[in-house]
Amino acid sequence: MRFLPWLPSAPDDFSAQCSQLEPGDKAVATIIELASVELTMNQCHRLYRKASGSAEISTALQKELPQFKLGLISNGTFDLIVPVLVATALRYGICLEVILADFDQVAQEAFNPDSAINQAKPDAVLIALDYRGYPFAANTWAKSEHQSVAGENLEYLQQLREGFRVNCGGTCIVQTLATPPNFLMGSLDSQVDGTLRKEISDFNRALATDVYSCADLLLDVAELANMIGTAQWFDERQWYMGRMPVANEYVPIYCEHVLR
Repeated sequence: MRFLPWLPSAPDDFSAQCSQLEPGDKAVATIIELASVELTMNQCHRLYRKASGSAEISTALQKELPQFKLGLISNGTFDLIVPVLVATALRYGICLEVILADFDQVAQEAFNPDSAINQAKPDAVLIALDYRGYPFAANTWAKSEHQSVAGENLEYLQQLREGFRVNCGGTCIVQTLATPPNFLMGSLDSQVDGTLRKEISDFNRALATDVYSCADLLLDVAELANMIGTAQWFDERQWYMGRMPVANEYVPIYCEHVLR
């Protein structure tokens, strides 16, 4: 199944074309052409290595393309996703630099003026938290007199955004939360306060309203995961082995939506 069907399929000799790419007058145009097809995660990595592995090509990209600096924090592992972001940016004719925070160092990066992201002064900061980065999973049903935790989690996210706004001035890109395909009480999960499904739904609704009235940007991961199917979007084996927040197969379409 194709998830970027509006793009041409990658040529059969894509790997060979990447290997044969050499510095020169046409290097940048060739890289953009190679990036402008539907690429798998592995193909994105191959193109990224070619673009960043040559000092001449890397310098040419920086000179000829508009540059964008993106800070990135997450409760998951994004080391394997960053090359896909960079390759996807080339599709849009952008030379993307990603400043990736250390794993799960979310609050530290936001509130510390001397953190790597705040010192880099990025154009934008992607706050790539999934539901496991909030107290949702741990605190469901935790209160004797139920009060929705959605508001508390939104306040936490607002504090992170304010930290970056004060310390680096970058626009924040925040994500709605995909709901894992697990049911506690079947269809009642979407109606009963305290269930994970209801809390995430309330959070997403409040986040969309909050971001609409400010300069930050919303990335609707929940809708993207629903389009694909949450049972496919989440790969629990990959999460427990490497803290990958989304199944490898769908990383390219995730990165496509980030770059948009």
